[in-house]
Amino acid sequence: MFQKNKSINALIKDDKKTTAINYSANNHDTRNYSYSIATIMNYLVTGLICSGKSTFLEIARKHKFEVIKSDDIVASLYNEPSIVHKIKKYLNIDIDHNNLKDYVKDFFFKSKKNREIIEAIFHPMVHKIILNEFQLKNNLMVEVPPIINNYELFKEYSSIYIDTNEEMRIERFSRYKINDKDYFIKMNAVQNDYKLIKDSCEIIINNNSDIDSLSRYFDRTIIAS
Repeated sequence: MFQKNKSINALIKDDKKTTAINYSANNHDTRNYSYSIATIMNYLVTGLICSGKSTFLEIARKHKFEVIKSDDIVASLYNEPSIVHKIKKYLNIDIDHNNLKDYVKDFFFKSKKNREIIEAIFHPMVHKIILNEFQLKNNLMVEVPPIINNYELFKEYSSIYIDTNEEMRIERFSRYKINDKDYFIKMNAVQNDYKLIKDSCEIIINNNSDIDSLSRYFDRTIIAS
């Protein structure tokens, strides 16, 4: 079931899985069994390209959330020998490490089969890192793209979908990626499973306005929850 909060223009599902859960921790080393209460505020954050995910995460940082971007995890994995070995093996290439990322990027966008190969190399490790971080942290937001390979994560963990219309996303993209307009089209094609991901998210925030509005949504939707 959805609940519509008109004042903040956000849809909120009431079947939270991991967010805002209070739990008691027994201290068996003390005679009186003291208790402490912790609140888990861990979220996945997703949305289409240029929907405002990065801006939302900056707001989260101001509220003392730790933030992780899946793109940063992937970038770090290029320094992992086992990942580099798999890339060279399955792509049948012998390429200088400095050019590897650009090669993989071009390969990734050439076909669906190529995307599946790259995702099969990276995603198990990316998911493992994300799951480990969620086990260790209480106030964490992890940005992940709305693609089908991440669907199981969205089924398991509380999530936020940043919803922005295409006109607004194109306008934002044009400000920052003037010389790479085809990238927007390519990323939209890769993220064509977004509706399935969106339907699995607990919180859907309309981000067709300005940063101040997004910040208010955060205060009233996330902090107030």
